[in-house]
Amino acid sequence: MRGKTLFLMALLLAVVVGTAPAQLITSVVRSGGQSGNRDPIGAYTGTTQPLPTQDGGVKDGNYIFSDRTYTWASTPTGTLGPQDDPLIGSEYIRTFNSDKDSAASNVTYTVTFSRTVFIWITVDNRFADPQAYANTVTQRFAPPGTFQDTGLDLYVGGDNDRPLSVWGANFGPGTYVFVYQGSTSNNNYIIGAVRGDPTFNPPPVVSAGPDVVVAKPVFPQAVQLNGTVSDLDPEEPEPGQGPWELSMEWSLVSGPAAVEFSDATIEDPMVTITAPGTYVLQLYATDTEKDASDTVTLYVNDPSQNQLMAHWDFEAMQAVKGATVLDVANGNDGVWVTDGPDPNALPNIIPGWITGSTQALELNSPAPSHIDVTISDTEPNFVDGPRFAMTISSWIKVDQFSRTWSTLVSKGDNSWRMARQSRSNTNNNAMCVHFSGLTPGPGMPGNGPNGTISVNDNFWHHVCGTYDGEMIRLYVDGVLDVAGPYTGLINTSTYPVMIGENAQATNRIWDGAMDDLRIYNYALDEAEIRAMTALGKVPPQVSVEPFAEPIKYKWGE
Repeated sequence: MRGKTLFLMALLLAVVVGTAPAQLITSVVRSGGQSGNRDPIGAYTGTTQPLPTQDGGVKDGNYIFSDRTYTWASTPTGTLGPQDDPLIGSEYIRTFNSDKDSAASNVTYTVTFSRTVFIWITVDNRFADPQAYANTVTQRFAPPGTFQDTGLDLYVGGDNDRPLSVWGANFGPGTYVFVYQGSTSNNNYIIGAVRGDPTFNPPPVVSAGPDVVVAKPVFPQAVQLNGTVSDLDPEEPEPGQGPWELSMEWSLVSGPAAVEFSDATIEDPMVTITAPGTYVLQLYATDTEKDASDTVTLYVNDPSQNQLMAHWDFEAMQAVKGATVLDVANGNDGVWVTDGPDPNALPNIIPGWITGSTQALELNSPAPSHIDVTISDTEPNFVDGPRFAMTISSWIKVDQFSRTWSTLVSKGDNSWRMARQSRSNTNNNAMCVHFSGLTPGPGMPGNGPNGTISVNDNFWHHVCGTYDGEMIRLYVDGVLDVAGPYTGLINTSTYPVMIGENAQATNRIWDGAMDDLRIYNYALDEAEIRAMTALGKVPPQVSVEPFAEPIKYKWGE
């Protein structure tokens, strides 16, 4: 047999199961289970590993679980698998009976098998649909219906000799993840193995790699692909069988333009893209008898579409009930809504702060309020399409914060938002900008880094958050407050845009005033941000060196 298999052994903590010389089960890792203190293992946590199987494998009197003293009873003399190995004596993993607790959601047992095996699991006969349960346990690696009832039952001694039906299927050597979803009334499964079919030829295992986002392309744009292909040949080919020669090929499934692969017959070629858009690429592999494929999606931005997507300047807003708040850039107008007890309350319009502005809006006094924004169907930054980058910019004035995650502007809680920083053990008088759906870099919190500069001093401050496909940055008064590496696409959301509130997590009304709120579908650079900061009627001092504290200024200084 050719050694083409790539096992994920480095991810496992080896736990020897059984003592037979020709060991089939070589390691197991339990994750996400329950904690407790039970014989024979004693105290255990959700990641405690199973005890070794006792000598003799499955046989009357041997312990079934790691955390119960139940033993096998009335074990049948039947056989399993293509080589008719006896059920008595077969290897098995002593799972944790406590993991059947309903609080134990998605407990996993990651198991490595050394050779082709017939994997068997037990299913509590009290389940109304045992096939569905077998499908659930093996859902990470086997299509529904793969595991079939062998017709054999094992019995739990000490628990009214309760029967467990044995279900099984043939698999090649490798690592497989078994999933358990909690149920307080039915027993957990047992995982076992006997020898499999030595002529079994599984299809190649193909991964086209993670999806790729190119936020700042320079055409022609080269992109590194990271596919992997592995294959297992039969252990003992019969005369006339094989050879099982592995080959692979990349191809374009869909996209706005043709692509060019540096070498379409290897796992990890470079692919050259000449136009923006969404591309689906396929990696296909065959061993001449069986084949498999997988796809990867490339999201390539179009920088020519970079633009100011919305600009609410509050200049034309009137102090009337249900006042309209105009978006002077793209017509994404909003409607002012009171959140106070008086349904006839009017907007509190105050003097504007930036040069050329006559009006700004106070959202928290004399009563809390917010703005519901109607998004145009043709406005691409707010519909269900890829979002590669973004800027949120506004002037703000806050005396003190009274609400957790007090929100300046948001599109729900699972897309994008700028708000008061409210995480534990952080400065809760600072701001934050969050873009959901991204992959944080090492040490970075989800959605965005934690702001550090306090803004609750009753002075006007310019705040600006950006994401450019590689970094999230938060600026206060033109000075970089925090930054961190993040990658991916910003989540889409069906929740509406709100100014001064969060439609998905309500009662997060903005605790102050705002002026000149803008949203871009690209990341402004530092020079552009400082130019907007300089629009304040009393511009702050701007330096190329970061300030330890923000420049503070107010009307009349």
